[in-house]
Amino acid sequence: MPNPSHQDINEELRQLQRDYIKKLPGRVTQLVEAWTNNLAQPKEKTLQDIYRQAHTIAGTSGVLGIDEVSQAARAIEQVIKERESNDSLSAEEISAAQHSIDILRELSTSSEIKIREINLQRR
Repeated sequence: MPNPSHQDINEELRQLQRDYIKKLPGRVTQLVEAWTNNLAQPKEKTLQDIYRQAHTIAGTSGVLGIDEVSQAARAIEQVIKERESNDSLSAEEISAAQHSIDILRELSTSSEIKIREINLQRR
């Protein structure tokens, strides 16, 4: 079986980026809904879910070269990971996470998301 060319692989990566960006608003909406639910009724399980969702968005976005989205999701993840109380977030932590959530929401619906080109070449 012939090896795919670097051009073919790079085109597949670009397609993965496009597909991910199309699905990003739905993923962010799920995170925002969990966040809203947690603000109304704080629960450790909900915070864990938000953490997991933010972690997944941060990692996948980073791998695909969608760095601004990755950074915003990583900031949410860090707030939850480093929170002072296991049961809830302080007002300062809520404010920091909300700021990053607002950025993430805006980026997810932007038609101009910056994508770092990933170009695989043989070394």
